[in-house]
Amino acid sequence: MNYANLKATARKLLQGFGQTMTLTRDVAGTYNPETGTIVNTTQTFSDYGVVLPYGEGSSSVADSLIQQGDRQVFIQMSTEPKTTDKMTIAGVTYNIIAVKPLEPAGINVLYELQIRK
Repeated sequence: MNYANLKATARKLLQGFGQTMTLTRDVAGTYNPETGTIVNTTQTFSDYGVVLPYGEGSSSVADSLIQQGDRQVFIQMSTEPKTTDKMTIAGVTYNIIAVKPLEPAGINVLYELQIRK
């Protein structure tokens, strides 16, 4: 199986049918002894993805940590999302609860995220 082609196909589909999403990551700064403070910086990464609701009564919801209102995101990004990051979609900011890379044969095709307001 040619997973590089699958990755390219996934990208085209996300661009064609998805929407722009922005991942925001706080990065710890360095300690400034003169001011006695640490100044953190923020990094942002944007790419195309698709957001879906988890199905009511589906097997993915029953007996799991998925809560009502959680959303499922499929996205390709140049950096791996972390549960400490935030995801902004259509002006609404969500917490990232879980990250699952989809990497057949070691080739990252996309990430599956569980997000929550």
